[in-house]
Amino acid sequence: MTMIVEDIVKLLLGLVPYLNAGTMTLIIDLAFERLGFKIAKREFKRKPLSSLFWGVCLVFISSIVALIIQTRLSGLEPFLIFLILFATYLALTQV
Repeated sequence: MTMIVEDIVKLLLGLVPYLNAGTMTLIIDLAFERLGFKIAKREFKRKPLSSLFWGVCLVFISSIVALIIQTRLSGLEPFLIFLILFATYLALTQV
């Protein structure tokens, strides 16, 4: 039974870098929205190429930033990085 729990914990900890990239996407999306760049369904129907471009930019920028953060903070555990990113996201949504 403990072997199964250990495997589940290892699997969840292995997913943390993907959570970090997703959290960076949320933070950058929030920053884009504050700058006036919002990708909404209505805008996508009006300007599909522009919306697609900004969506790809969002994914690209967040992936690069997540990679930079994880390599710069490689001495820290990925879960600790996730907590820092999540706290940043919560702080930005409260402002």
